[in-house]
Amino acid sequence: MKRMICYAMCLSAATLVMTGCSTSHPTATNRMGALVAHLDAPPLKVTEAAVDVCEDMELTLIDSASTQIDGKVHARTAQGSRIYITVNLDGVDASKISIRKGTFGDENISLTLLERIENELGLERKPMNDDDHAVTDEAAKSAPADSK
Repeated sequence: MKRMICYAMCLSAATLVMTGCSTSHPTATNRMGALVAHLDAPPLKVTEAAVDVCEDMELTLIDSASTQIDGKVHARTAQGSRIYITVNLDGVDASKISIRKGTFGDENISLTLLERIENELGLERKPMNDDDHAVTDEAAKSAPADSK
């Protein structure tokens, strides 16, 4: 009986860990302390933008490298906390970016870095509706106005 309870608890924990948690950013999730998002830019450009953002924020750049398939940026804050940014190809001219500060992550810092990287790339977030589908300009124009 104890074994079955242990298995059930492990399965529940694994399910929570694998799904990730929502964040205040509409297209990003927090997975075990790392902020993960998809960007409409190739890994080379995303990595270059991440390096530029780290330099703009006066972080100490430790290492960076990129290819057409992936990229990485390793930086430190003034207090010595490590920041790891990894980028992987995720379709044609698209990337998956993962940002982690320290061992356990800092969602606020990671969100700030992500938003600045998006700005550096010239990407704009699309407003999301309740069904988590991007609202297009056409749909917004054709939607009936609320009458109060």
